[in-house]
Amino acid sequence: MITAVVIGYVSLFAVAIQTGIIMIEFIREALANRTPDQSYMDAVVQGSVARLRPKLMTVATTVFGLLPIMFSSGTGMDITQPIATPTFGGMISSTIYVLFLIPCLFAIGEDIRRRRPEWFMRKAVPAVFALFAVLASSCGGTQSASSSSSVQTGRAGDMTVTFLSAPDPPKSGDNSFLVTVKQPDGTPVTDGQVKAVFLMPAMPSMNMPAMRSEAELSPQGSGVYRGNGQLSMSGTWNVNISVSRNGKDVGTAKFSLIAK
Repeated sequence: MITAVVIGYVSLFAVAIQTGIIMIEFIREALANRTPDQSYMDAVVQGSVARLRPKLMTVATTVFGLLPIMFSSGTGMDITQPIATPTFGGMISSTIYVLFLIPCLFAIGEDIRRRRPEWFMRKAVPAVFALFAVLASSCGGTQSASSSSSVQTGRAGDMTVTFLSAPDPPKSGDNSFLVTVKQPDGTPVTDGQVKAVFLMPAMPSMNMPAMRSEAELSPQGSGVYRGNGQLSMSGTWNVNISVSRNGKDVGTAKFSLIAK
């Protein structure tokens, strides 16, 4: 899920940076061709207006193209929607900063550069580079924090079930699965029978049938059950953890995982 969101942000940044650079080029061209009776700000506005229609067309085609993905609920949407969501929202917000913020910042920066060229080179430029360094380091810290273990918790009847795979995230092939079962008061369930069923729905468009595998989990003490199971391919799997005690079904907890 995190990888899919990052891919969406990368595609958004690529489009936003490209449209921002083109906006600056339009403004520079308008400044180079301005007439003697035309003021500096009028030329900036003229260059910005010339870029208005192409930018709106780019945003409209991208947003309308992503609408079917945003509101669909078929197989594979749990992968494509996290990719499309940052692009969908970011294209709308990038329109604001490309059409309004970039011309303002360009005019302010050019004005400072012409009025105080020495201060601009000694202080303003290093400050911008320092800001980018701080943002890059903070983004890196967020990414490492997000890569922590993904423990999932659900309910099987009135029991609390915690599910974890090893490795995390799991891979296609053999994996180890750890399940913890507790009663409503937090007491570990040590006499249960736990089974994990892994399901991947059929994908007719790819001529792929539905897949299923099972894993019997053995008690390890303190309400912990461990077992090995096989995921035949990478992708999103639905996981059903069924719990029974003394031959009586307690309930089934439902989870999902993405095999790499």
